[in-house]
Amino acid sequence: MSEPENKEKPQETEEEQYARIKAIEKLEARNIPKVNYKWYELGSNICIELYEKNLSEGELSVRLDENDNSQLFLTLRGEEHLFDLYGTVKELSITLKKTKAEIRMVSTGTPAHFPVLLKCEGRINAAKEKKYKELDKIGEADKSNNLNDFFQNIFNGGDDERKKAMMKSMQESGGTVLSTNWSEVGKGKVEPKPGH
Repeated sequence: MSEPENKEKPQETEEEQYARIKAIEKLEARNIPKVNYKWYELGSNICIELYEKNLSEGELSVRLDENDNSQLFLTLRGEEHLFDLYGTVKELSITLKKTKAEIRMVSTGTPAHFPVLLKCEGRINAAKEKKYKELDKIGEADKSNNLNDFFQNIFNGGDDERKKAMMKSMQESGGTVLSTNWSEVGKGKVEPKPGH
């Protein structure tokens, strides 16, 4: 009886990862409402600030889908926009101001915190997070990329003559010259080189 083949998915190149993330962003961008807004949360209260000047009471309305309290429908001057919220909400209210409208609601999910306002933003962030974790792994491998580690690796990887040359040149020059060439350094005193 033969063993099943271990079929690993080929590693994505950086260009393929970038293209995949851009494709997800483009696909999910269709789910972002085409209105000018920002949002913030304070405890379990969420506020969407809709930037639209001189709105009157009949020009803006909001409602939740009767079957899904994470689906917020905002009607602005006759055009409906869907906010597919990250979590469920209740208690909608609107406050009109001169340059904006504030749409307030209370989160009913557990936990009440929204890391993003819209589900599509969460999917975009998840794709980016995967890429960032891979970059973090690469960064860990390159962690010892500082100058001291560089010189330490040269010293540790060298033979006795290289080590003697490095020690003698640094000590005699007061830290202004570093050489790995013992045949040059062993001939005499290493003079300091100011400004180096």
